[in-house]
Amino acid sequence: MVRSSLPQNYCKSSGTLLEDFETIDDWSIVAGSCAGTVSADTAHFKTGTKSLSLNVTGRSGYFSVEKTINMDLRSMNDVSFYVYCSDVMPTSGIEFIFIQTVPVTKYMLFSCGNTYLRPGWNLIRIAKSSFTIGGGCGWETNFIRLRVRLYADPASDVSVSFDKVMINNNPISRCLLVFDDGAISQYTVAYPYMSARDIVGNIGCVSSFPGSTGMTLAQFQEVYAAGWGILNHSTTHPSFGTLTAPQVITEYETCRDYLVDNGMSRGAKHFLYPGGYHAGIVLAAMAQTDAITGRSYGNPPMLQSCPPDNFLDLTTYNIQKTTALTTVIGWIDTAILTGNTVILTLHQILASPSNAADWSVANFQGLIDYLVSVQPLIRCVSMDEWYNGLTNPRYRSLPVTRA
Repeated sequence: MVRSSLPQNYCKSSGTLLEDFETIDDWSIVAGSCAGTVSADTAHFKTGTKSLSLNVTGRSGYFSVEKTINMDLRSMNDVSFYVYCSDVMPTSGIEFIFIQTVPVTKYMLFSCGNTYLRPGWNLIRIAKSSFTIGGGCGWETNFIRLRVRLYADPASDVSVSFDKVMINNNPISRCLLVFDDGAISQYTVAYPYMSARDIVGNIGCVSSFPGSTGMTLAQFQEVYAAGWGILNHSTTHPSFGTLTAPQVITEYETCRDYLVDNGMSRGAKHFLYPGGYHAGIVLAAMAQTDAITGRSYGNPPMLQSCPPDNFLDLTTYNIQKTTALTTVIGWIDTAILTGNTVILTLHQILASPSNAADWSVANFQGLIDYLVSVQPLIRCVSMDEWYNGLTNPRYRSLPVTRA
C-alpha cells in the first residue's frame, strides 16, 4: 500500500509554485506616488538564485511593479510568499494584488502593515477569504496581472525583496500557551482548568525558584508527566540586557541541566528569554548553545510562520492585564484563517490582577473555553510537540492518550 507523505512544516501539501521571480525583466514599474527601482537580489532568495527587490531612496509614498500573467485561481485555497526586509521601520507596509482588468477596476488585494514584518525573512500566508475584493471581482475569471507594492513612510531608504509565491499549501494552525516563571496560580488555576478540558500548555521554569517561590519541583514534575512542556526560563531570571555572552550561556545551561537531572528533558532545550529580551549579544550567545528554540516577546509581536526563519527568535503575543479577551480571540481566529502558529505568553492568573503582567481568571477561562470550541481548527500543543511536529507529525508529548 502506498502511503501519503506526512505534512511537513504544518502544511498538508507541498503546494504549487506560482512565481519564483527568476526573470526580473518580466516585471515592469507601475506609476505610483514615489519613484523607485526594481532589481535582482542575489544575496537573499528562497528559491532559484534571486528574489525581486523593490527599492525606494529618500522618498515617501508607494512604489509598485507588476507582471503580465494568465492565471486561473478558482481552485486556489491559500497563497503564501516570502518578504525580506533589511530594515522594517521605514517600511509602512506591502501589498500583494491579483488584477483582473486593465485599467484596474477589478482586483483581489492583500495589505500587510509593518506590524507584521520583521527584519529578515517573513513568510506571509493568506487565506483566499482574506483578500479585499475590488470592483466586484470574482475568482471565476482569469487574472491578467500580478502586482506587488511597497509603501515607504516616512521618507527614507527602503529595500524589500519578494520571493517564492506558492498556492495550496493547506497550512495547519497550532496554538502554544506559555506561562512564564512557574507562578503558583499556573498550577492551582490554569493547570486544572485546562486539564479538565484536555488542553495542554507550557510553563517556564526558572531553576532557582522551586522551593523558594512559586511552584515546587514536585508540582513541575506532575505537570510534566501530564504532557505539558516544562521549558527553560533561565537559572535566576536576570535582565539579559546586562549580561555578557558567557553569563547568558551559563543561565541557559544551568537551567537545562536542572531540568534534565530532574526528569524533565523534553523542554530543557526550549528557551524563554527572561523579559523577552534577546537583542545584542544575547541571540549570538544562544546560537553557541544547544538550544533548539528561543521565544522572544516579538519584534513586533505577531503570528509565527512555519518553518521559522530563526528558531531562536520565535515571536509571541504577550498577554497583559489590559489585554481584552476579544483581542486574544482575534489573534487565534487570524491564526486559524492563515494557517499560522500563535504563541500566547501569560504570567499569573488571578481573580483580580493588580500587576500589569497578570490576567484575570475570567478572561483566562474565556480563552480556554474558546480554544475548546474551535477545535479541531486549531490545537494546543507543548513546545516540544510543536517543534517535532514540523517534520514528524506523529510525535506526541505524553500522555499518549491525549488527542
